[in-house]
Amino acid sequence: MDNLYSEFLLDLYKNPLNRGALTNAELQYKIHNPLCGDEIELFIKLNNNSVSEVGWEGAGCVISQVGASLLTDYIKGKTRSELEKLSIDEIIKISGLNLNPTRLRCYLLSFSALQKILHETRYT
Repeated sequence: MDNLYSEFLLDLYKNPLNRGALTNAELQYKIHNPLCGDEIELFIKLNNNSVSEVGWEGAGCVISQVGASLLTDYIKGKTRSELEKLSIDEIIKISGLNLNPTRLRCYLLSFSALQKILHETRYT
């Protein structure tokens, strides 16, 4: 995708996937990018150690919001073990975008929140 703000991205920004807070989420984390002001909060419910529901709330640029939509849709049904094995390259690949380092930081904000959740709850 050459055009950063393609029709697909704008549609996903206007009609985000999985947007909304989840009550009684077992896993939750809010992250903020101080460089640009983007914010994402992830909410994850587990059933038998797999993601049964996922939601997010946030504000920011098109890329950070699209990143949250794509990530949350991608992790549905995955086990905690599968989540821990996700790589940055895998998350970038699901976007189909070629992003510069600044935009990549925006796109990966929700993935950073997921990594924090997993790290902070590793032994609970």
